[in-house]
Amino acid sequence: RGLVQANRITNLDSLPFPARHLFDCFSDSLFPGEKYGRGPKATTIIWSRGCPNHCAYCANIHHALVTYRSPQNIAAELEMLRDSYGCSAFRVEDDNIGYKRAWLGQVLETIPRGIRLKGHTRADLVDDELCAMLVRAGFEEIGLGIEACDNHVLKLVGKGITEEDCYRAVNTLKRHHLRAKVYFMAGLPGETKETIQKNMEFMRKARPDRWTLSITVPYPGSELAENPGKFGVRILAHDPSACWNFAGSVFELDTATNAEIMERHDRFRAFLEKGEWY
Repeated sequence: RGLVQANRITNLDSLPFPARHLFDCFSDSLFPGEKYGRGPKATTIIWSRGCPNHCAYCANIHHALVTYRSPQNIAAELEMLRDSYGCSAFRVEDDNIGYKRAWLGQVLETIPRGIRLKGHTRADLVDDELCAMLVRAGFEEIGLGIEACDNHVLKLVGKGITEEDCYRAVNTLKRHHLRAKVYFMAGLPGETKETIQKNMEFMRKARPDRWTLSITVPYPGSELAENPGKFGVRILAHDPSACWNFAGSVFELDTATNAEIMERHDRFRAFLEKGEWY
């Protein structure tokens, strides 16, 4: 029926829980994650909406203030899913669970015991206090958007983290016995052959537990799509249906042709899949 524009919902507690009885929203491969086999019955849940950062490649183009559900509302949904569906493993899909530390502490104190959790945060938010909170509440894995362990690339795309943050975050997670999963992106502005070498070196030295590699896509509305020249990007395909970050590159860089971007992606993926870095 086309796009519907509406005012931003600020009171997330006013929303009903998802109508999970209408579709099969549970999976035995979701909790282990991509490529990692079978695990407990699991589903996704979201505790907050939004991200205040301004990464140039991100599809979240509004940069509105983050809105949060109340701890009691979150606990009620978790209890309902456990009692009604027998599900006690969850992937928390918030962009970053470590921003509002006081709120997060209240949530983690309120949720039922025995719940198994995975989530995501930023490398520069990981510290001993956060990790201790997560472990006590039942978190087992935290994903980090490393994207590229190259300070030049990270600065160019406005990521707001450094190579040092990436190493420190993985080391801190592992010290607290939390699995560290890292997300990389091939074809980011400023990427060179040296970037791929730095990514490989990061994997060998930091030794995170898991990984995902995607391909940069200039999502409509993102700064990368709206001002590609600023980032040394030439977009080759403007069809929104091509905006799938595992399908292939739809642009070129000043530092790489389309074919070179894909060659780097394939070489890095082959390195990751061999697991020789671990």
